[in-house]
Amino acid sequence: MLTPTVSVLNAMKGKKTVQSLKEAADTAIAQALVEADLLANKAKENYATLSTHAEYQFLFNDWATICFKDADDFNALVKTRITDHKAAEDIRLEQVRQKIQIEADAKAQAKVEAQKEMSPTNEDSKQSDVITHALEKGKIALELTSLAQHIEASEIKAVPMVQMTAKEANYLRKRDAILTALENAGVDNWSGYSNAMAEIYNEGNVAYTILYKWAYQSMP
Repeated sequence: MLTPTVSVLNAMKGKKTVQSLKEAADTAIAQALVEADLLANKAKENYATLSTHAEYQFLFNDWATICFKDADDFNALVKTRITDHKAAEDIRLEQVRQKIQIEADAKAQAKVEAQKEMSPTNEDSKQSDVITHALEKGKIALELTSLAQHIEASEIKAVPMVQMTAKEANYLRKRDAILTALENAGVDNWSGYSNAMAEIYNEGNVAYTILYKWAYQSMP
């Protein structure tokens, strides 16, 4: 609060008559009232200015010391404080955003690292499945080969010898070599292989055909 510049006591000093004392006091009081009225008008005008920035009134907790400033000075003070506050708030929000981004990046990196740690296990599992599949397929193939040899031996014993020309024998050897090469190249994985075998053995041995169909349908 500002201290009045007019003092009644000072105005009365040096006066020797009651009339002069009264006149000096009345004059000083009148001047003090004028000064108080001017200050009150300044405070009203400045408060009206501050009311237009109600959301920022917390920046002016020192109202008692600034309310009597001239209007231009008060307006400049309000503008400066609000501008500084907005700049500080922008910095604070940017820091919060950066903190959130850093935390998000850290979580994403941790997820990536966790996936990397799990990948070898998954790869090992896939390799193990492949090996198991190959072993099972090999086991079935061996069983089929053994059974085929057994059946073939039985057929050889049961069927009398057949005579053929050298040309016919060479042709059969050539066809056998082609079939062997195709089987080595994986022709037995072809979806129609079991059907072809069934068609061939339908002509001679029904049981053998059924066995081939069952074996190849069982293979993955």
